[in-house]
Amino acid sequence: MTLLVEHYILLLGLTIAVITDLKYELIPNKLNGPLILAGFLVHAGKSQLMFSVAGFAIAFIVHFLLWQLRVERGGDAKLMIAVGALLGAANVMEATAWYAAVYLVVAPVILLMRGRLGNLWKVTKTLAQKGVGTKGEEEIETTKLKTAPIIAVAVVIGYLTDYLYPAALDFFNTAG
Repeated sequence: MTLLVEHYILLLGLTIAVITDLKYELIPNKLNGPLILAGFLVHAGKSQLMFSVAGFAIAFIVHFLLWQLRVERGGDAKLMIAVGALLGAANVMEATAWYAAVYLVVAPVILLMRGRLGNLWKVTKTLAQKGVGTKGEEEIETTKLKTAPIIAVAVVIGYLTDYLYPAALDFFNTAG
C-alpha cells in the first residue's frame, strides 16, 4: 500500500487532533478547516475534485445529523467531514462504521472506570426523546469523552480493512 500526500496530511491532522483533544478536550476549527481545504486542493490537483466533494458530502450528511442529535460534538463531526474530503466517500463510510463500533466498545469501559455508567440509560433516553421531537427529561449531565483517539483508530482500521464498503456495493449490485 502506497501512502499518498492526502494520507500524510490526514495522519498529521489526526495526530494534532488527538493531542489537542487529550489536552484541551477540543478538536479546533483551525485544524478541521485546513484539512477539508487540503482534501479539495489535493484532489483538484489530481483532477479528482468530485472524489473529494463526494466524500465531503457523505460525511457532512451523516455527521451533521449526528451533531444535530447531539451524538457527536462539532469538532468530531468536522474532523470526520475532513476525512471524507481527504479519503473520499467509500473510506469515510468505512471509517464512520468503525468509529461507531470502536466507540460502542470503548465508551462503556471509560464510563465504568469513571463511575458514570449508570447515567448512560438516562442520557440515551433523553436524547432519543429529543430526537423524535418529544420533550425529554430535564437536562442530564453528560460525560464528555475524548473522541479524537477513537476517530484516529477508526480511520486507520477503516482504511486498512475495507470490510463494509465492498459488502454494501455487492448488496446493491445484486439487489437490482
